[in-house]
Formats: sequence, structure tokens, C-alpha cells
Amino acid sequence: MKFVGIGEGRIRMEYIGTAESEKLSRSFTSFTEEIRAMGPSPFKRKEFARG
Repeated sequence: MKFVGIGEGRIRMEYIGTAESEKLSRSFTSFTEEIRAMGPSPFKRKEFARG
């Protein structure tokens, strides 16, 4: 996804079955923490720069 300006860590694909609600919750939580640690989206910075 680098070709569109999205860092490697900003996208995650996982298989989670319909009966795995705990796994889904853990996945959302860990991914949210990782994204927050990366800081603002590069798209937001570009948007503000265009003004």
C-alpha cells in the first residue's frame, strides 16, 4: 500500500470466524493501539496542506 501513501502497519487482514467474538475484540483493540502509536494519518496531513 506504499504506492498510495499508506504505511505497512496501517492495514491488517485477519480471518476471524463468526463465533470468535473474543478474538475480534482483541484484534480491534490491538490494531487501534498500534494505529494510535503511529500518529496521525498521512492523508490528514496532505488534506491540511491543500487548505
